Parts: sequence; structure tokens; C-alpha cells
Amino acid sequence: MRRRERTALNLTPLCLRLPLALIFVWAGLNKIVTESQVSPDQAIVLQAHGVAIPNAPTPPAPAETPPPAQDEPGDDLPETPAPDPTSDTPAAPLPDPAADPADTIEDTIDDVIDDAADDVIDDTDTPDTQTVQSHAPRILLVQDGAADPDTYTVRSVYQLVLVMDQRANPESRADGSPATPTWPQALAAKPWTKVLAWAVAITEVFAGFFLLIGLITRLSALALSGVMVGAVWLTTLAPAIETGNTFLGFLPNEPFLSFFWKDPFFQLICLMACLALFFSGSGTLALDRAIFGSSRGDDWDDDDDDARDRSSFDRAP
Repeated sequence: MRRRERTALNLTPLCLRLPLALIFVWAGLNKIVTESQVSPDQAIVLQAHGVAIPNAPTPPAPAETPPPAQDEPGDDLPETPAPDPTSDTPAAPLPDPAADPADTIEDTIDDVIDDAADDVIDDTDTPDTQTVQSHAPRILLVQDGAADPDTYTVRSVYQLVLVMDQRANPESRADGSPATPTWPQALAAKPWTKVLAWAVAITEVFAGFFLLIGLITRLSALALSGVMVGAVWLTTLAPAIETGNTFLGFLPNEPFLSFFWKDPFFQLICLMACLALFFSGSGTLALDRAIFGSSRGDDWDDDDDDARDRSSFDRAP
């Protein structure tokens, strides 16, 4: 093997390792260290998956359905309570003999006057009355302190939990037909969504660092390839399949020259670079070569075999 070919085989893995290490370490730290805002509905979903959010609304408890009652003959007839012969309480209250009839008549007249005054007030549409009626509920809300905040702060890693929950429980399509779930329900249940989200973030940080120093390079590249396969599926292919707006059955039906393909192409480049690094190895400038040494197949390419390795076009006459 010629010198320039050996140089290419040794430096190409290094050129792949450095940008991949920076990208994945940045992505993993961004998920773990930074925070993002979620809506109250998203906070309820995260709490259902085991994510603790301070001052967030609690998810509603499932309503218990009472067992159906068995119909018996005579249930449709109204039941008349039987009088209790031993009770001293009469069925209807008896008039108080000590009450003054004049007081009773005056109370009745006062009630009629109050009802008439209420009707007049309700039928009168004055600006002051409308203002008082419209502001009354707001004053009660402020006094009760029942207003919820607009957003809640969580770690950015939990955005993956929301994505997996959305893929497992997609909304209906635009035409009203049910959408196709693209994530298994077993992996969208508690605690797997939270475990997978943290596994992705930790894998990006540690595998990216291992690529940077060239340690267990093939295993790290394979793990990052799996992360990128999941990213391509959850963010590009699955949304298109759910909506049914696909090309070739799985690709998003978007114009080829639109900026929609910017992120999918970047994900594809990262995936292919990880696979290339998995097949090529770490190269010479890596800890793998210093710790484990070179493989047996790398020792045959000495300078004595250059003449044999040259093609007929490179050999001197």
C-alpha cells in the first residue's frame, strides 16, 4: 500500500471523529444542562410519565365507573316512602300557633317587593351594571389565586418524552380520520420514556467524548448510529406517516428544493458518518491504537509490497 493511501486511511477517521464528537457532546450537554418551557398541558403529560415539575397542575385521576345495577321487577315504579308509625315528626311542618298572622303577611309583601326590584335591576342595561358584572369573575380569580402560570420550566431532555408520547398517541388527521401511531405503546409508558430520554442524552455525551479521544471508537460510533436512527424516525419519517402525506410511503411529501430538508439531510449526514467510522475504525491517531495496538491486517502493508500494490498504469516500464 502506498504512503498516500495509508495517510488517507489514518487521517480520514480523524476527520470524521472530531466534528462528530463536537456535535454529539454539544447535543447531549444541551439536553442535560439547559432548560426549556412547556405548556400546562405538556406539564400534565410529563407528570404522567414520572417527571416532577414544581407547582405544575396535577394530572386528573381516572374516573371510576360504578358497576351497572341489575334491574329487578318493579324498579320502574316510583317508590312511596312508608310512614313510620313510631316517629313523632309529622310529614309536613305545622304552623307555629304563637306566630302573628300580621307578621307573616308583612314578610310576604316584603318578598314580593324584593323580587320586583331584582327584576327591574336585571332588565336595566346600564354601563355601570355591565361593568360590575363583567369584572366580578376576574376579581374572584385574583382573590382565589386560581390562575395557572402560562409555562413551566423543565430540563430540555424531557422534550424527548413529549415527542415519544406524541408519536405513540398522535392526533387525528385533517380529514378527521385516526392517525397511525408510529411509536410502540410499551416504550411510551412510564418509566420507559424517561429512561430512554436520559439514555439518549448520556450516550451522546460519553460516546461523543470517546470519539474525540479515539477510545472504543467502533462501539461509540455504533451507539451514536442508533441514536441518529431514532432521531430520523421520530422527527422526519414518523410525522409524515402519521399524517398520510408521504412520498414512496415513508418520506415526507415536501418539495425537494424547500428548506424542510435541511434538518433531515443533517441527520442523514451524521448517521452516515457514524456508520463510516464504525466500519473504518479509529485510525492511527487514537487511544485505541495506543492501548490495543494495530490489528493483524494492518501490518502487511509495508513498503516492500508497493510494487505489487500498484496497478499497471502506475508501474514503470
